[in-house]
Amino acid sequence: MARKSRTQEQLMKLQPLSADPVVDDAPAKYKTAIYARLSYNNFSTTNVDVLSSQINHLKEYVETHTDMKLIDTYVDDGWSGINFNRPEFTRMMEDMKDGKINCIVVRDFSRFGRNYLESGYYLQKVFPAYNIRFISVFDHYDSLVSDADAMVVSMMQLINDFYCKDISKKICSAYDTKVSKGFCWGKAPYGYIRRNDGSGRLLMDEDVSFIVYLIFHWARQNKTPTDITNKLNRLGFLYRPSESNFTKSPKPESETPWCSSTIKCITVNPLYTGDYVYNRFRNRKYDASHIGDIPMEQWKFIQKTHPGYIAKSDYLYLQEYFDEKSQTWQRKKMENARTYDNPFNPLNTLLFCGECNHPMKTIKDSSGYVVEYHCKGHFRIQAAGHLSFSVSRESVMEQIKKQLVIQKNEASQLFDTLSSLPILSVIEHLENKKRHELTFLHTKEDEIKQRMQRSERDYQNNLLDLETYTLQIEKLEMEQAILQDEIADLYEQLRELRNCLSTENPWLSSFLSLDIQGEPLSTTLHQLINRIEVYSDNRIVIHYLDIGYKQKLIRYIHEWEYIKEKEVPHNGE
Repeated sequence: MARKSRTQEQLMKLQPLSADPVVDDAPAKYKTAIYARLSYNNFSTTNVDVLSSQINHLKEYVETHTDMKLIDTYVDDGWSGINFNRPEFTRMMEDMKDGKINCIVVRDFSRFGRNYLESGYYLQKVFPAYNIRFISVFDHYDSLVSDADAMVVSMMQLINDFYCKDISKKICSAYDTKVSKGFCWGKAPYGYIRRNDGSGRLLMDEDVSFIVYLIFHWARQNKTPTDITNKLNRLGFLYRPSESNFTKSPKPESETPWCSSTIKCITVNPLYTGDYVYNRFRNRKYDASHIGDIPMEQWKFIQKTHPGYIAKSDYLYLQEYFDEKSQTWQRKKMENARTYDNPFNPLNTLLFCGECNHPMKTIKDSSGYVVEYHCKGHFRIQAAGHLSFSVSRESVMEQIKKQLVIQKNEASQLFDTLSSLPILSVIEHLENKKRHELTFLHTKEDEIKQRMQRSERDYQNNLLDLETYTLQIEKLEMEQAILQDEIADLYEQLRELRNCLSTENPWLSSFLSLDIQGEPLSTTLHQLINRIEVYSDNRIVIHYLDIGYKQKLIRYIHEWEYIKEKEVPHNGE
């Protein structure tokens, strides 16, 4: 048996302490998570019932299986199945990696996701790697016993994917056709009303048109949105929202004071020149790789579809002026970034509610000094909202300081471990190991390319029909994408290996030099922390900026220990 090295003993100190072992003849239960999702998000009772029914059904399923113990419920309300970047799904994956759960139960595969390739990646690669049991109740699929039905699962995933993309394409096609004819979706911009002929085109709203003329008149005089807002409010001209596009209800009678953001939206909207502008942004669920704003040079215009409030030349002048002001502001912001401390609210931009992910609000004393943080509770972010709660600044800062001390102590222990290692030898061994892994992965990549070429030849020679060929190519492309991710990760490890295994490691150097005296300064907190989450039970979770470097350092040290342990001969050999 190999002896335990001093390095291993030091690393053991970093592991969390576990409770005393309890002798129990009963088999260990699966630490189970249930996951529910609803694609659309509105406030109707029907949708609440649908989601509640989904959750209750899953809970009943877990309760009827004695080998399962429910640990947590994860609910994404209003999130599409195409996109896997969902808040509760992400939290569930983090808990999986932390070992909090080892079984996931969903109603059916469509609730887990409608993207065939990404769903397959999780089912075939991620979950087996973490020894996760995956159950789809309505599909009668249990990864513990259903390996033989993997092809059936793949087909169901493919049908879900094709169905979703087909519906999305049809909706987007109808939308694009109407837009290309000048149909204005959504509410009419302020100062306009919609024609009654069904064309979706715009007319001036004579009741408020003079206000829009005033806004552009002052804007051409280089008045800021704040200046224009103050002028309108002083004159008693209140803001009244436009009527809805999809109802025949009369114009809203409620009027509110103007705000600068509304003024800014009006002055930058090209619709006020009299031209209809579309193709300004792209959002296609069937093609998530192209979502977001489209560059201005790719916008599409339909000339003179409605009366305008400002000449094009004046509009372009305003945009150049706004761009210049924005660039000046950004430059000053960068020059002054983190050059001052904020004793009144050192957690500014860092503190969020862990229950609903909204920024925590502040309560200040008469001098402007923050004394308390609170969240009023935001409902419908998850299956249900949460009650309002507050936490004192003193309590939050005390917990932050304790966690910073823990990080500093761990940094000191890892530094001692690092100092005891033959660093050059460690780096050489690990680099050689990763180069061998790269050679193996590149060989597998070449094999996949050859299989794709064979499938292509078989299809051209009529040995495969289109459907089988498509399935084979998609499966190979998924394997290729996973392999390329692994290759890219190895190259990244090679690039950062020397930096991680040195005192230049960003996480290590930051915490080794950390001096904690009194309340941490705002500058220090922003240099170390990305986000702090506060929960209703006064618990906090800190997300550090460079925590990845700590995890990599520990991983590399463990890899070295494993290499050395294999080299040590066992007793009697």
